[in-house]
Amino acid sequence: MSTRAAISVAAVLQHTYRWTQAAATVTPVVAQQVAPTLTVAAQLYEAGQYPAAMDQVSRAVSMLHQARQAYPALPELLPASPSRGKGQGGCGVGQARAAPACHPIHAPRNRSSQ
Repeated sequence: MSTRAAISVAAVLQHTYRWTQAAATVTPVVAQQVAPTLTVAAQLYEAGQYPAAMDQVSRAVSMLHQARQAYPALPELLPASPSRGKGQGGCGVGQARAAPACHPIHAPRNRSSQ
């Protein structure tokens, strides 16, 4: 997996973690349910197992999408955007809801050519 793809995995993992952390203030049970999956994803990423880490993050995002159906107060999972700086609310919590753009998780799985 290329450095670019590894950075992409890191960005999605970080975005999902921050969204989950912020969403925990609205619905703590969501963070409790997703935390083990995100922890495994972080461990796999640190071990350099980027495809497996992305699979774990994908599972977490799937869980979060399901949680949004059960808890409508949760915001949409907005895509991680490199143009958003700190303090600009890249996780979507507390922001007006936007259309669900292509989240990096939904990108094609074959990333070996990047």
